[in-house]
Amino acid sequence: MTTPAYILDAHPEDFNTLVLENSHKGPVMVNFWSAQAGPCMILIPRLIKLAEDFGGRFLLVNLDTAEYGQFARQQGVISIPHVKLFRDGKVIDELRSAESDASLRRFIDKHLPHPTSTPHLHAIRTHSQGDSESAIRQLAQAAMENPNDTGIVADMLKLMMLEHQFQRAAEVVHTLPLAIKKDSRIRDLRTHLDFIQAAEDAPEKETLQARITADTQDLEARYLLAASCLVDNDFRLALDQLAEILQRDLEFRDHIGERGLRAIFATLRDEDELLAPYRRLLQTQTHK
Repeated sequence: MTTPAYILDAHPEDFNTLVLENSHKGPVMVNFWSAQAGPCMILIPRLIKLAEDFGGRFLLVNLDTAEYGQFARQQGVISIPHVKLFRDGKVIDELRSAESDASLRRFIDKHLPHPTSTPHLHAIRTHSQGDSESAIRQLAQAAMENPNDTGIVADMLKLMMLEHQFQRAAEVVHTLPLAIKKDSRIRDLRTHLDFIQAAEDAPEKETLQARITADTQDLEARYLLAASCLVDNDFRLALDQLAEILQRDLEFRDHIGERGLRAIFATLRDEDELLAPYRRLLQTQTHK
């Protein structure tokens, strides 16, 4: 019997590709197991059935700790069974026991997007099978049939951005009704899109830093520097520049200081120590 494409075995050398990179497309469940552990042998068929029931809406990756024990320990696994759920390159949830079928379903279900239409569900399955362009077309059709469903639009924009179709995504955002644009998911995606497009044509960071040194009120240079830093995952410097924009001109570039901070907050949900001062600043500046 052929193993479905959404159930895989991982090795240390391909862990980043199978787990971390794929987690930017959708949830990846990593099952750290060993044939020597009875609870693991109880859990594995349940996980496989769960993956099959969900039809590829998440990726199931199994890693044998008997063979790759040192690597598993590097991932924070000290006892098995241990299941980690990855999204956007980070662990977002964990299980450490052979749960019941109902518990497993609740565990994954709360982290999955919930399509509100059959075309939406078909599009997600199409993407999980590797045909992103067809999935985008299906989502566009689903959006026309369900014009008030922001989840469909958000998934379509995410997929376009994952495929580096930034101009196409920008054109879609431009045509959206104002009520849809105000949705937090669409707002954050629009902000990320603004930064990506700005970074593509931005001068070198050193040039931008020099402009800011020469004129601390050069908000355009601060915006372009923040965009370049975000693309390079330099979140602290990006946060600093957006905070300066927020304090100097709240309305600059359609409130990009506020929108940028909120988008980063949504991306770095668990980085409380890093984000705390910027959260306080945002609250102060927007409630004057």
